[in-house]
Amino acid sequence: MNKARTSFLLAVMTLTAFLFSIWPVMAQENVLVIGVAENGTITAQEAQDWAFTALGGSVISIRVEAQSDSLDPIVELWNSSGVLVIANDDRHYPADNNAILEAITLPRTDTYTVRVRGYGDSAGEYSIVVLSGYANEHFRDDFTVSTAWRSDNGLASLNSENGTLTIQLEGTREIARLTNSAVPSLNDFYAEIEISNVLYREGWSIGLIVQDSPTHYYAIEVGHIGAWRVIETTNGEDTIIRDWTVHPSIDPNLSAFKFGILARNNAIDTFFNGAFIGQVTFPSSRQQASTGLIVETANAIGSSITVSFDTLTITSPEDEVAPEQLIAGNGTFIVQSLERQRVIANGGTMALTVPEAFVQTPDAGVAVLDLGRGTTYEEFAFGGRFRLAGGDEFSACGLVFHRQEAERYSVAYLDEQGAYEVSLRDEEGFSSGLFGERSVIPNEQHTLIVVVYDGQLLYYVDYQLAGVLDYVANSGEVGIGALSFGFRDASCQFNDLWLWTWDDLEETQ
Repeated sequence: MNKARTSFLLAVMTLTAFLFSIWPVMAQENVLVIGVAENGTITAQEAQDWAFTALGGSVISIRVEAQSDSLDPIVELWNSSGVLVIANDDRHYPADNNAILEAITLPRTDTYTVRVRGYGDSAGEYSIVVLSGYANEHFRDDFTVSTAWRSDNGLASLNSENGTLTIQLEGTREIARLTNSAVPSLNDFYAEIEISNVLYREGWSIGLIVQDSPTHYYAIEVGHIGAWRVIETTNGEDTIIRDWTVHPSIDPNLSAFKFGILARNNAIDTFFNGAFIGQVTFPSSRQQASTGLIVETANAIGSSITVSFDTLTITSPEDEVAPEQLIAGNGTFIVQSLERQRVIANGGTMALTVPEAFVQTPDAGVAVLDLGRGTTYEEFAFGGRFRLAGGDEFSACGLVFHRQEAERYSVAYLDEQGAYEVSLRDEEGFSSGLFGERSVIPNEQHTLIVVVYDGQLLYYVDYQLAGVLDYVANSGEVGIGALSFGFRDASCQFNDLWLWTWDDLEETQ
């Protein structure tokens, strides 16, 4: 994204409810249904609002595509309190100017407003869609035509009509797996099955299968006891990965619901009616896999089940791009968001949390306070909030990492004038790896996040991407730093510091 566009987006992100009053908005707020595309038109300096309701923890994507050459769309997501949650201008600039928010985790249950506006004076027609999971609808089967689904259980009865696929199964702990050769094999995807009715005797379990070979698959299921589980099947032998686990979001009294999985590399997140209910990770990366359905009767005499499936939807991700903005949250929320957006590895450990820390320079120069009692880290996500407690416009606060000696480390800082930098220090002094400037309010609290993974460093300032740097990680200690570039000392008050690492995970693989 060029400098003018970046400055514009940063300016937008500093405004909250005030922005509602200065941009003309079309009077009617339109309703968005997840998975249903809509069309809109905006004139210059006009915005159009759309509303949808979703649960906190849901993973969604919002895609706005210009249908007119004259429009360069911007998409914003606002909560019901009038706070701007996240925005995007051009995800793939300069290749195209479509606005896409992909695989974002919603921070709370709410009725959200999606606002579409044009960059500058651009105007025209656009399409908009909110999807569960990723930003591309890769496959959709609404069962309105003759089905290609097949069951591996000869006792199962399948029928497809009026947009519903119905399976009937009787017997003690009978299992039927349904597959369709038209379902694509993917590495990373979100799959969601909509179930319109469940009739049963004794009990039931229903779910999705992730199959990467004819003899190997994972079954992710929910059951009548309000619980979920994961089973791995290899050559007909079952291994329990996650045994039945009760979750309050699984309502066993519902006969109609949606069940979804977000599968990426070596992890699967599970959702019931959009609510996140749990994650499983595997020791190694998974192969490309197709998605199927599974139903199971109870382990009791006289058991039976009839399930009506309405729609199976599979979404797939865009190319891997570091998100230009993160939704504000604590360390756990940030890590979860980065995993789902495929920025970092799945799994790992919250290795460090420090509620409060203070560092001060005795005079001009740099002071470092080590955290972690000598523990070293190589790849990680490291974040925290700070406020400049003392100093002047030439003072800065930062995160220190990969510290191997007193004068050999990296530091990512922000100064009181809005200059930010990632700098590498050795015996010869500092060398800048990344530098920029942004607008800041004096004495304001700021958030810094550094992600070091797979040969790259991502630096976020107040949840906005400041830059990406090719970076060779060397194991070292972490800490916080106060920097004075003038003639006064600098003091920095940090809060809610955290560090998530994959180092132990990599050693076990």
